[in-house]
Amino acid sequence: MHLLLSVVILSAGAIILAWAYGAHRRPVPAAWTRYDFLSSLVCLLVTCLLPLGIGFGVSALIDPATTLAGLNAWTVGGCVLAIGLWWLLVPRLMAPARQAAVSTADIVPFQPDGPRNTPPVSKGGGHARRRKAA
Repeated sequence: MHLLLSVVILSAGAIILAWAYGAHRRPVPAAWTRYDFLSSLVCLLVTCLLPLGIGFGVSALIDPATTLAGLNAWTVGGCVLAIGLWWLLVPRLMAPARQAAVSTADIVPFQPDGPRNTPPVSKGGGHARRRKAA
């Protein structure tokens, strides 16, 4: 049972994370993403689901005899269904964010000696020479 809970909870967390990422990163973000409370609530939900799913997974691994004794068609079917939903939904939910990715063609690489459009430096080292007082 803990194995099924682990797989379902981790899959649900991944699906919710992909949905929220796609909603935040698309060209025109969803209306709910503009409210800090709702965005924080989704982040908190994903943050809570991850350790809960990992905890159930570790619990299933600690006592393998109980885990193997509890395996039946429903458990295996539920795990396959949860993984299948994750495999189908996550790329589709993240697709709006990938389409809105910024083109890197206009990005200029870092130049340690400064931008190339600076005025040329004079041969005298770049410092203006002052006349000596007479």
